[in-house]
Amino acid sequence: MGLQVSNGWLKSPEEAEPNDNVNRFTASAIHTKMLGEDSYVATTLVYGQNRHHGVTQPSVLLENSLQLHKTAIYGRYEFVQKDAGELDLEAMFPSNPNFNINAVTLGVNHVLTTLKQTNLTAGVQTTLNVSPRALQALYGSSPVGFQVYLRITPALMKMGSSKSRHHSMMNM
Repeated sequence: MGLQVSNGWLKSPEEAEPNDNVNRFTASAIHTKMLGEDSYVATTLVYGQNRHHGVTQPSVLLENSLQLHKTAIYGRYEFVQKDAGELDLEAMFPSNPNFNINAVTLGVNHVLTTLKQTNLTAGVQTTLNVSPRALQALYGSSPVGFQVYLRITPALMKMGSSKSRHHSMMNM
């Protein structure tokens, strides 16, 4: 299990708003459980928040992946709070309210081949976005996205048996 907590004070992080300083806090937890030699389940929970102009805007991500040999099935929930200014909607919402934005993603992928410790993976995923009522005229009530993708990543590194590690070390 991995845990992380951080806090930062960012001076003028956005060029468009040079006088806007941000206090950023993040925390995360990651847990992975091996189910076999090349199968595992991994869960990640991330919390973050930006505080500027006296307003705190939180975000949360929860992700789970089940890797079964060469096939992965995964899901993700995302929540973020943004104000009208960040969404470039100040003209529509002069009071600059916060909006709660939610998304749920489900997907599956499969390693097609591994060459020189590099995986070529194909996958599909769909994301359902849940729009706040005030933004439904712009985005609809439940915009849906669909992706088909190819991904190139390093292959999962496997440790050899203690006998082969000992043999390799003796030949150094």
